[in-house]
Amino acid sequence: MAVGSTMRPGRHEVLPRNRPPHPPGATRSRWSVWWPSLAVALPLLAYVVLIGQVEPWIWDYGQHAAVIDRLQHARAHPGNPLLDIPDGSSPYYTPFTVAAALAGRALGLTAFGTIKMCAVVNGAMLLSGVCRLTRLLSPSRWAPPVALLFTLFLWGPVGFLWAGFHNAFSLALNAGFPSCFALAMALHLWVGAARWARVPRPWLLLLMTPAAAVTLISHTIAGVGAALGCLAFLARPLLRLTAGQRLQLVAAGLVCTAMVVAWPYYNVLTLVGSDQLDHLHARVYKNVWGVYGFGALGLVALAGRLRRDALDPLAALAGAALLLVVHGYCTGAYTLSRMSVFAMIALQVALAVESVTWWRGTARTRLVVVVAVAACAVGMWAQSSPLVWLVPRGQRAVAERVLPEPYARWAHLDWAASRMRRGDVVAATAKPLNHLIPAYGMSLVSPAWPDPTLSTAEAAARYRALRTVFTPGAAPAARRQALARYEVRWILATREQTPLFSRMPGVVKAGEGPGGAALYAVE
Repeated sequence: MAVGSTMRPGRHEVLPRNRPPHPPGATRSRWSVWWPSLAVALPLLAYVVLIGQVEPWIWDYGQHAAVIDRLQHARAHPGNPLLDIPDGSSPYYTPFTVAAALAGRALGLTAFGTIKMCAVVNGAMLLSGVCRLTRLLSPSRWAPPVALLFTLFLWGPVGFLWAGFHNAFSLALNAGFPSCFALAMALHLWVGAARWARVPRPWLLLLMTPAAAVTLISHTIAGVGAALGCLAFLARPLLRLTAGQRLQLVAAGLVCTAMVVAWPYYNVLTLVGSDQLDHLHARVYKNVWGVYGFGALGLVALAGRLRRDALDPLAALAGAALLLVVHGYCTGAYTLSRMSVFAMIALQVALAVESVTWWRGTARTRLVVVVAVAACAVGMWAQSSPLVWLVPRGQRAVAERVLPEPYARWAHLDWAASRMRRGDVVAATAKPLNHLIPAYGMSLVSPAWPDPTLSTAEAAARYRALRTVFTPGAAPAARRQALARYEVRWILATREQTPLFSRMPGVVKAGEGPGGAALYAVE
């Protein structure tokens, strides 16, 4: 039996009286159990891989590529990934990014190629984690494939793009990021916690402890979600553990904390209480129905599970995650909005597990399943816009009329980076210029994303200097002083910004790019 009473038959989970599910003494082969999951997982993984090949470089793609780039060229002392601070560090230097950089370098991959490779690995880990978790909670071989579809598509009628979210729209861009890796690790850790709770084997705890530390270092929010899930699956077993087994858990927690603190690149525990990213995450609280609406169907499943077991792990996980989301909204700690990911996983998996049972039940329960499947189909369409980039260019106009409007792809900056040297400092304020150029080995005056390693005063000074360079009417002497202070060698300007530098003394146009962008050399 699985943890707690999560494997108890529900109201309609009764075996036929006339015959058993399969002959007495017979056991299902692994293939017969897992082929439905593979039939769904492999096309979904192919989708992630193919989308990754078209390089939809937007938002923080460049920042993650910059981290890989720095580690590939200087693993021991990579410096700040965005700024010219040789002794600087970054919370983005994690076990995941270090391992990815080493693997990419060994295979001769660039930073961008390494992220594509990571998308394949992370996608496989995420999909297998959903299957393992669902299989733990249901004996039905059909529950895992249903859970795969629900977790990727049962969100809302609006496509939503955000790193760390497991909807198909976000995975099209973010599958190679640390947030996806950490989320996948969290799922496998929950399965490990549940199996340890059933049979407390010390070797399993020894494997889980470093895995938990890697998850927390790789992505702090996902680490918190992993911890919540482990506690949810251990809630009931804790009541019957021996004193020695509880001591093992405490020791594992202490060792995990020590490993996190001992990570040489950055102590992620210093991020606790940081509010630098809160204003960026305020957007996650907008259009709640459009983004998460269909997931509310999982509340019906959780209600039924709670009636059977007051300590149901999925209900406990969903409740704890939602409490943190609400706390973040009420206090302005908007980064906690990302805990909605774990609430959605609990709702989606619970609905998948119960739907397999409900389909064999009454007309009312079948109706709920039909509604869930219909909502999943709508969600599938809402998140299908990345498929536009897989359509041949000549037929893309037709695809754009059928599918939702896709996000805009950013142009590459090879035309500018080819004229620069690694480590050169670049002044740029507009995306994609300031977001992508660090991925080629260059540094910025002011980071495109908030950098927790910078003091408030230093971040403000860099921002003021950059604004001085790009402010119309600024005194030429002030501009030159701002450029000299941070040893700026290049200026990347959009079409609208080019008039500022066309006649500026000491600045020479060095190249032109797509959309009227221009590169200026600072003499």
